[in-house]
Amino acid sequence: MPKGDRRRRLTIALALWLGTAPAPALASELVLGPEGGHVVEGRVNHHPVRLRVDPETPGHVILNGDAAFRLRLFPTTRAAAAIIGPVRVEGASRPTPVTVGGISGIRRVVWTDRTVVDGADGVISPADLPYDRVTLRFRAPAADEQEFEFPMRFGRDLGLFHSLRLRSGMVHVRVSTSRSASLATAAAGALLVQEFGGGWDGEARSMTIKYGVDRPVRPIRLDLPALLAGQPITDLLVRTRDHRGMLSLPADAPADPDEVVVTAQIQRQPARFLVSLGLDWLSSCSSLTWDNNERRMTLRCAAPA
Repeated sequence: MPKGDRRRRLTIALALWLGTAPAPALASELVLGPEGGHVVEGRVNHHPVRLRVDPETPGHVILNGDAAFRLRLFPTTRAAAAIIGPVRVEGASRPTPVTVGGISGIRRVVWTDRTVVDGADGVISPADLPYDRVTLRFRAPAADEQEFEFPMRFGRDLGLFHSLRLRSGMVHVRVSTSRSASLATAAAGALLVQEFGGGWDGEARSMTIKYGVDRPVRPIRLDLPALLAGQPITDLLVRTRDHRGMLSLPADAPADPDEVVVTAQIQRQPARFLVSLGLDWLSSCSSLTWDNNERRMTLRCAAPA
């Protein structure tokens, strides 16, 4: 299909989804730098808001609880919830007038009584913005950088994700510009170790995942790197108790035969194969671009060693 036809179809689909007439065309490109925190300004319920753009964001405008209160949002009968391991954070939602990039319409806005992001009123995905391309800059580009591309799909629950096919299954990979460290569910960590080898590379600790919910994590290192867009995936934190299903994580070294070990039965959660690559994985990259027409992400990064 010619690019012009793709663009017209995307414009009409976006307009219908937003509840507006298809007159406004998509703008060419939005570029957000680190100095502004990758924040775009808009309006929700006719009030100004600041939304942080993060590719990991699911397909809704998600607000902090205090922002929803300030914007005078009241929930409808359609509830929302964030599932973080065994913890369920109850929330609310409402179809609400939203304006971003000069295009207005009715969008479903979601919030809980907690904070989803610091330094802004909420979060939004680049795939939810009315631009051909959305670029997030991290630093000035270097002379020896290369472009690395990979396709992604956009799901209302997962946000932008790439399906990484392994011999033993499929892992859905997201890119997060908010997380400092890459993070995997237990099932995804188990599949990656089965495929590439590896084991624990440190002790377990507690980590805040989202909405102030802390969960146990442990660093893992792969013997061979997994590759996405030419960039190696070697070190991750694994959520050891979350969404493992029946898969097995690496065993620890044998205990002292005279040591008394007390174990507890933990209710197994269904396996969920999800990896969020954080700023550690993006450390060699100067920018990330999402193309709404071609449905692909492009990284500008130093060539891996």
